[in-house]
Amino acid sequence: MQIFNIINSRKIVGEKNVFSEFFNNWLFVFVIILTVCVQIFIVEFGQMATKCYALNTVENLICIGIGFTSLIWGFILKFIPVGLFQWVSIDDTPMNDEEQNKSMISKVKRVKGAKCEKSKEVE
Repeated sequence: MQIFNIINSRKIVGEKNVFSEFFNNWLFVFVIILTVCVQIFIVEFGQMATKCYALNTVENLICIGIGFTSLIWGFILKFIPVGLFQWVSIDDTPMNDEEQNKSMISKVKRVKGAKCEKSKEVE
């Protein structure tokens, strides 16, 4: 899926054919080939380090087929108008001190920090 997603992300706005001018950027092609080779090497020979087993031909083809579906989904999603997502808004303004204190992240940091302080006191 990673390889097909890299290919899918080549054309983001307006263009639907992700394979147009595919071989014009040799660095991109090299990165894809290198990624494929490293992934094959890890799966086939990295059994001790990655705790995975080598795949047979059928399993490899199934994995490629599952990965290929990301190209299909990417193509379908390019036909959905962006206007359908206008109800989602992202507020980029920075939080003030009161909002930061109420945020979930600050609560987690306080609880985690309190646990760290207690463990230091015990030592």
